[in-house]
Amino acid sequence: MVLDTHKTKATHMQNEYTQAIAERVRYELEDKNNQKLSPDFAKLTKACEHETIAQIMRAHNVDANYINRQERSNARYNIKSAIKVPNIARVIAAVDRLNHYTRAVLLTARALEANGLMLTHNDAQAACSKQIKARDNKRDKLIVRYDANIAPSTVTTQSSSSINALQMFNVLIETRDAANVVSYKLAENETTRKLLDYCDATQA
Repeated sequence: MVLDTHKTKATHMQNEYTQAIAERVRYELEDKNNQKLSPDFAKLTKACEHETIAQIMRAHNVDANYINRQERSNARYNIKSAIKVPNIARVIAAVDRLNHYTRAVLLTARALEANGLMLTHNDAQAACSKQIKARDNKRDKLIVRYDANIAPSTVTTQSSSSINALQMFNVLIETRDAANVVSYKLAENETTRKLLDYCDATQA
């Protein structure tokens, strides 16, 4: 009997992600004693259980255990942020729409680069909320905003998690600008082109 090594490898990839999610669920129920899980855990599990999505994530070297990353002493990786990771894989597989915050950050990075600038965290926050302005008028005119009124704490979470998700797929590369501010530039690769082509072909 000849083993189907492709299927075996794909199953292993799926198991890596679902086991990591199961560990996070255990942590929430037992270590943090949460009585009710967010429905986002079910969404995340469903996304990562799919063979093609797991393969795309593994092909981009997405750490299966990213969801258990310690963000603070009493908290792990934000679950709503975690969903943005398989969302990018699903867009690559052409089975989903790109998260609107991630989309705004990605298109803002492109607009800034077309004008000789690089994305900063402040730019990303401005992209996620119409209430936040970029640090100068030139940059502010280039921001591609998600037109929503959201709380400042939510803006920080949404912008940073979108940057993190795009970094996981090697779409954004961390660097520093002329003022030594942490910045991000677009990587020149197939994934970046595919996501930008998707944005150009669809409505937000």
